[in-house]
Amino acid sequence: MTCYLNKVLILDENIAFRRRCREILEPAGSFLVMDGDETGLLELIHADSPSIVLIGPNQDRDKKTDLLGLMSLCWPECRVILIDENPEDRDILDQVGAGAVGYLGCENLDRFLAKAVQKVHEGEAWVPRKMIQGLVGRLRSQV
Repeated sequence: MTCYLNKVLILDENIAFRRRCREILEPAGSFLVMDGDETGLLELIHADSPSIVLIGPNQDRDKKTDLLGLMSLCWPECRVILIDENPEDRDILDQVGAGAVGYLGCENLDRFLAKAVQKVHEGEAWVPRKMIQGLVGRLRSQV
């Protein structure tokens, strides 16, 4: 019997994108990967209790923000990683501020998805290195 380190739910409208994430995560080991779209999201999360939810690039910006708010309220223990094709610095900062603990560009999916999921599961944040300066600047402006 396999003991899974963490359950990962891939949430995206595009079946091919969900399949690609699954192909990356499953061989990495110790991930139980589930996937779906927004239909039945609440039931999926409630029934399967994923420790990490990946929100894919095929969701519009407002939906991502709404999903982050919902996740923070209903499942605060569940950690969210956003994946985006052309992230704008401001969007990344806003979405991290709204509760995402990870952010990954699509161009880095093959290289970093499994590592990002592992690190977020361990309690770390995962954001692009180029975003660290923006996050630090934002924190300074709030102090």
